[in-house]
Amino acid sequence: MFHNMLLGRYYPERSKIHAMNPIAKLLCIFIFMISALLSTSWQFNIFLMILTVLFLLLTNIPLVHYLRTTKALIPIYMVMLIMGILFHISLFNSFLLMIRITSILFHFIMLTLTTPMTEMIYGFEMLFGFLKLFGFNVSSVALSITETIRFIPNLVDEGNRILKSATSRGIDYRNSNIVTKFMILKSMSSSIFELTIKKSEDLKFAMSLRLYQKGPRTNFRMNRWKVFDSYMITLYLLVLLVIIKKEIMG
Repeated sequence: MFHNMLLGRYYPERSKIHAMNPIAKLLCIFIFMISALLSTSWQFNIFLMILTVLFLLLTNIPLVHYLRTTKALIPIYMVMLIMGILFHISLFNSFLLMIRITSILFHFIMLTLTTPMTEMIYGFEMLFGFLKLFGFNVSSVALSITETIRFIPNLVDEGNRILKSATSRGIDYRNSNIVTKFMILKSMSSSIFELTIKKSEDLKFAMSLRLYQKGPRTNFRMNRWKVFDSYMITLYLLVLLVIIKKEIMG
């Protein structure tokens, strides 16, 4: 279960998406989220999913890594179906909601797989730079957001270690039924969070020793805005405008 979740991890590779300016990546994701939330017709939802898959191919990361994540989402999909039945939501609308959630999640996974932590901090810092006018410490906010995203793989890694430890003691999680799996996860959840928080505190202490939060920081890479960045932003904006025109204005 835990090894399927890739959100928060980085996958080094050479691709156009890896080379994109982190600000452009974040803008594309925010625009896509708005588009996915506004789209209600099945045509637009299918189009957004196809668009997502095309961009995933541009990362040069095997699609199997993304498909593994959908396997980890099966319990969430099951809960959504049950909630849809309870609230008399049609299966078709529940299916469209799953497509939207999956396409948005794939974009976030694509962001973390193609963007190192330092570049993500830079992207958030530049994107929310206007908050400095209101007295916000944008550098700390950007660092906190990035640490939260990177907190997920630490949680997953600790879960894997505990599951392996349980397996060595004769607890077969993989071949257990749903009720047994739930009881195992319930019993180990507190240990997972305690170990993950401890690791996060160690990381925070190490960063404070390196004066990571003291004063302005320089960036390792020269993040120049490229033609491909403008092309991607324009494409996402065009998709959003078409959805607004069709869904809101009719």
